[in-house]
Amino acid sequence: MAPRRSLLGLAAVALTALSLAGCIEEPPLAPPGTRVFSGGFPSGVEPKAFAGSRLNALQIDSYETLAGIASIRIDVPRASAAPGFAGGVVEAATPRDLSGSTALAFWSKASRPATLDKLGFGLVFDDPSVHQVTLFGLPLTEEWTHHVIPIPDPGSLTAERGLFWYAESDPVNYSFWLAEMGFVQVDPGLLDLRPSLGAASLTIAAGRKAPAPLVLTYADLDGTRRALDATAPGEGPAPSYFRFSSSDSSIATVDASGVVTGIATGQALIEARLGRATLPVDLVVNVVTSLPSEPAVGPPAPPARAAGDVISLFGEAYTRRPINLTPASFSVVGSATTPSIAGNPVLKYTGLRFVGIDFTGAKIDASAMTHFHVDVWTPNATKFGIQLVGFPAGGGGVPVTVGLNGRTTYGGTLPPFSQGSWISLDLPLTLFAGVPLDSLGQLLWLDNGAISPGGDEDGTFYIDNVYFYR
Repeated sequence: MAPRRSLLGLAAVALTALSLAGCIEEPPLAPPGTRVFSGGFPSGVEPKAFAGSRLNALQIDSYETLAGIASIRIDVPRASAAPGFAGGVVEAATPRDLSGSTALAFWSKASRPATLDKLGFGLVFDDPSVHQVTLFGLPLTEEWTHHVIPIPDPGSLTAERGLFWYAESDPVNYSFWLAEMGFVQVDPGLLDLRPSLGAASLTIAAGRKAPAPLVLTYADLDGTRRALDATAPGEGPAPSYFRFSSSDSSIATVDASGVVTGIATGQALIEARLGRATLPVDLVVNVVTSLPSEPAVGPPAPPARAAGDVISLFGEAYTRRPINLTPASFSVVGSATTPSIAGNPVLKYTGLRFVGIDFTGAKIDASAMTHFHVDVWTPNATKFGIQLVGFPAGGGGVPVTVGLNGRTTYGGTLPPFSQGSWISLDLPLTLFAGVPLDSLGQLLWLDNGAISPGGDEDGTFYIDNVYFYR
């Protein structure tokens, strides 16, 4: 019997997605050190489930195969189940040198059309994930499809253990498959990487800090442009791939993580480099003496929506649920008031580390909604976090946090988190994978995107128009 050949090998010059309906021309075998899964996991490579996820979601499937080669099957539970999501990492016990590769390649299909929430590489459980990369919202079809996720700067992956990671939740359970996964050489011209600083300018006060927003788009194998953008620290294209410099360090400095610090009033340019290439447009940083301490106007008015398409927790635009907005007893916050800004009532928190709004006595079913909206204004913070907590019948609270740290343009729909202006956030509920959306009982605001270590800025936040919608 002829030995089975892997589908992992990819030609560096001509790389195309091949239909299984026809004859698959099998490329050469990929080097062993780049394989993640090829009919099985190589020695020293192990999948591990996230805490709180379905622990046995990932299985090796010998029935649903790619050209007769076994695949990974991942069974996604309903979001309202307990646990309500599938997620985990694939780690190498020994760090790998992947500097000769330019992308992670794999095949995917699903039991029905779906959108995979998050997947990528560079994430491990017990080490800093300085090279984490996240692709959001990958479409899955019922046919095998070939995809790539680029390595922003291949030369930097000389000792990487985080070979793959994923997280997925859905209102209806389904299964998806992954096959022939490995790090490969793809012609950079085909990937068409386009890194950029995601905002034209940034205004900060002297003595304050703000992260430089990063965006990286590329061409998938079918020509579709996809974005690697961050919605939480460490996601999207990690800033460690980039090198930053300031045109005038007496005005503004920038550190290795892309965090800009205002030094004195004036204007400076922040330049970023990815590998040998300089990003085409600099970030203009305007440093001012101080920013306004409160907004002069209210946020943009929400659009008209049918009553059945929105669940409002705070705001004047829609009929609100009668919930108690007083911070829960476990909150850590300096003060919580409800001032009026230009005749518009808003929530105001000062010295915020985390504050909880508890409505477990009248839980909310948001399973039919698709997004969570909130308008935020801050004079001094660079990070913000939102946590939803669901309480399924017979179980404890299931929390999931989405952190925003200034690098964010999720799929091009979120603005960078900044100071001194209203930020309108429309978060897809798929970001809160794992929360039982049919039994929500708590909403938390977090000043640094996570409860632990408990806040590091003690920021001031004005909040308005808090609602779910579809």
